Amino acid sequence: MNRVVIVALRALVGVLMLGLLLIQVVILPVLAAEEAQSFPEVAFLRWPVLVLAILTVACVQVALVALWALLTLVEQGQVFSPAAFRHVDVIVAAAVVASALVAGTWWYLTLVGGIQQLGLTLMCFGLTCAGVALALLMGVMKALLRQATQLTSDLAEVI
Repeated sequence: MNRVVIVALRALVGVLMLGLLLIQVVILPVLAAEEAQSFPEVAFLRWPVLVLAILTVACVQVALVALWALLTLVEQGQVFSPAAFRHVDVIVAAAVVASALVAGTWWYLTLVGGIQQLGLTLMCFGLTCAGVALALLMGVMKALLRQATQLTSDLAEVI
């Protein structure tokens, strides 16, 4: 793969990590405090929902770290090795956990908080579907990686 592409992807991953850290440390706590103040009848939801949101963002960060590791394998010409499967598994697991956290947050807000807003439901549904779609896509990519790894191994034996 072109070195420029790998450097660009790493720069993008770095910017995303910094942005997600800013979201976790500053934006989510401030937003949670503002919502608790604006809607005192559901202020008790502030801390549980904040923790769930921070954990969901952490799942994205974990997936980005695994992506960085995959880029390292690509750079070293070792992407068709067993090590790549572990990183793909981490991305799949992070997507599944993030999807479960979003669905759990919606469930908590709806059943415990009594919040029945169409926009919130659609957002949570969309994010959950996106996470599940990513996990399924990465499952397909893992199968392709497995086939390519086997083909590379078979070719090495022939040569």
